Amino acid sequence: MKRIFENISLLAAVACGAFAVAACQEFSIDSQEPAPLKIEVDALDNYQVNAVSPDRVVFNISSNTPWRITGDSQWCKATPSMSATSSLVSEVEIIAEEYEGRQARTATFVISADGIEETRTFTVTQSSKQSLTVIPFDERLATEGQTFSFSIVSNKAWEIIPSSSFLSDIDKKSGEGSEDGSEEVITVNVPANPGAVRSGELTVRTAYDSYRFTVTQNGVIIELEENPDSDLIEFEMGDTANEKIVKIRSNKEWKVKVPQEYAGWLSAEKTADGELKITVGDNNTLQPLSGEIVLTTVDIIDGFDGVTFRVVNPNLRFDITSGCNLGYDEATGATKIKIQNGEIVASKFFIKKGRTTIEYAAISASATAKFGMGFTSPTSSANYKLHLENGTYWYRCAGGFGWIAPIKKTEAGFMPLADFRKVEFVVEDDPNAAGKLAISIYVNGTLYGTQAGRNAFAANDKGCRMTIESTGTPGADDYCLVKSIVYEPAE
Repeated sequence: MKRIFENISLLAAVACGAFAVAACQEFSIDSQEPAPLKIEVDALDNYQVNAVSPDRVVFNISSNTPWRITGDSQWCKATPSMSATSSLVSEVEIIAEEYEGRQARTATFVISADGIEETRTFTVTQSSKQSLTVIPFDERLATEGQTFSFSIVSNKAWEIIPSSSFLSDIDKKSGEGSEDGSEEVITVNVPANPGAVRSGELTVRTAYDSYRFTVTQNGVIIELEENPDSDLIEFEMGDTANEKIVKIRSNKEWKVKVPQEYAGWLSAEKTADGELKITVGDNNTLQPLSGEIVLTTVDIIDGFDGVTFRVVNPNLRFDITSGCNLGYDEATGATKIKIQNGEIVASKFFIKKGRTTIEYAAISASATAKFGMGFTSPTSSANYKLHLENGTYWYRCAGGFGWIAPIKKTEAGFMPLADFRKVEFVVEDDPNAAGKLAISIYVNGTLYGTQAGRNAFAANDKGCRMTIESTGTPGADDYCLVKSIVYEPAE
């Protein structure tokens, strides 16, 4: 533009040769001043980014002259770091690497522009990576109360949160943390415990992490000597009622009681030696029995209601064939058993004279299942059975008892198998034949039939094992719900 103005002035001077100089000055043109240089930056003076997954930092630069950004650290860079030739307006992003250090670090950036003397400076501070270490207290506190300490090493601000009121007397519940790795010792005052052993938790928490530990205080101590942290007393019983002697550790005189709902099969007493004697009866169900006993102090102590122990009487009186146990049916309180060819339930005990009662909640068996109950001796050929075969109920004795014709009834003349609820087998001395047996079957309380004059068990015969079985081809979904199997010996 200036060059053009100069040419115009030269032409004007030639044209004015015949005129006065003053007249020529009226045609001169002044050149226009250029726009002032400027740069605008909307960056903050300082940015804070995390050590892990650092935040995205973005700002804008608007300039009419080339600009550049220089930084003093390799871990943090600006993109772009200078203006493009095609545009002087840009969005700038600061990219920081992740950081493993325990102390914060800072990068300084300077923005400068051509022809402009002033510069703009800003910083990016990256926090240190979270580091929290707690050295907990791991001993039991005294019943009488106690003061204990634990330590915190953190490079971030922290706070302590107690889960129970007895742990709330803490001398320092929060702190700012320190990047130099210094240890802060925390003191907790715990009052006396008038009741049972109690536990609570202390949680040390920062914005990024937390650590929790449990504190336990002794109180009234009533616990199992061999396993103080357990509340389970489990039997491994065999064929008949059993008992277990358990040693108790206590700092108070104690007594024991059994809730009424378990009294039918569970009893407990304190022995003269100060031990706990527990007795369980036969488990006639096909599932473990679980009950409770409660040990309390002889003297009433406010806030202490006793210690409850679970007693489990596992079912070891019956074998259920693998794959046939379909579990406990809550609606009926029975065990669901899949019916398949062969034995599906077998007793581990032996039966001679007495009464065996099988109670069902339901039976769903196809006619081809030949579903039934049998009693067979493993040491002789004595046996007696009740089976459904092709719609006919057969009751027969054979083998060591001597073969006789079976007692037969059809569904039409009797009752559908699905209506069977209780089947009782009674083996007793035959009142009409000395030295012989009479074996009777009752269905739902009604006599089905009696086989009289049967041979007695041999002297070396253990007796018969009872089975629930099928000798046919059950349907895929055939099952029975067994509530209990009870044997009441006559001798």
